[in-house]
Amino acid sequence: MVDARKYFGVTFVTLEDLADGPQRAVIDRVEEGKYGKLNLYFTDNTAIGLNATNSRALAKAFGPETNDWPRHAVELSAGEVEYQDKMQPSILITPIKPPPGEKTAAEPKPVPRGDSRDMDDDIPF
Repeated sequence: MVDARKYFGVTFVTLEDLADGPQRAVIDRVEEGKYGKLNLYFTDNTAIGLNATNSRALAKAFGPETNDWPRHAVELSAGEVEYQDKMQPSILITPIKPPPGEKTAAEPKPVPRGDSRDMDDDIPF
């Protein structure tokens, strides 16, 4: 059995694709696209070009390193963003955080803290 979707090529999501409501997708990879913007590719072989609003939302949720974004789920919905002092129709990305207790790549690792005895070391001068 062969999954034919791998032969379809990548399809960029449009506002019309979201006419029936929001859709969920899982990030597969992030690549630099045209015009100095990032392209976000999903596991279902669709993609979206990221605007600044969506890039900031993803970085805030999953961290600034795009290598940490794959395997995270997002919701795509129709909305508006301000562009050149006007509200413009746009696809909005809402990061979906995993359930409590599951670590994400964006969560900082705890810094080990010693007790006050660690500060009693002699420092040679």
